[in-house]
Amino acid sequence: MVGIAAVVGHCFPIWHGLRGGKGAATAAGVLLAAVPAIGIATFATWLAVKKTSRRASVASLAAATLAAGLALTLYGADWPARLAVGLWILIVARHTSNIGRLLRGQEPPE
Repeated sequence: MVGIAAVVGHCFPIWHGLRGGKGAATAAGVLLAAVPAIGIATFATWLAVKKTSRRASVASLAAATLAAGLALTLYGADWPARLAVGLWILIVARHTSNIGRLLRGQEPPE
């Protein structure tokens, strides 16, 4: 729950009028601390997808999806899977505008 709270606090900081980041880097840090093997795989995936797609949004969505899939596969319904799926939901929700641009072919490379 603390990891989810950290990501929510990053995405919706009170002192910035609830306008914050997308939560992907914070979620990666949470996973590295809580479930190191999944955190490392997530970070490696982010790097590989960012290099090939040149889009951080695609890399973030791919890494979050991999983390949730790995956690569900390895841990079933235990807390690491609930954590990873919760983080995946937050990251996808924060990237809805990016997903729309990707579907329209308008997401610029970074």
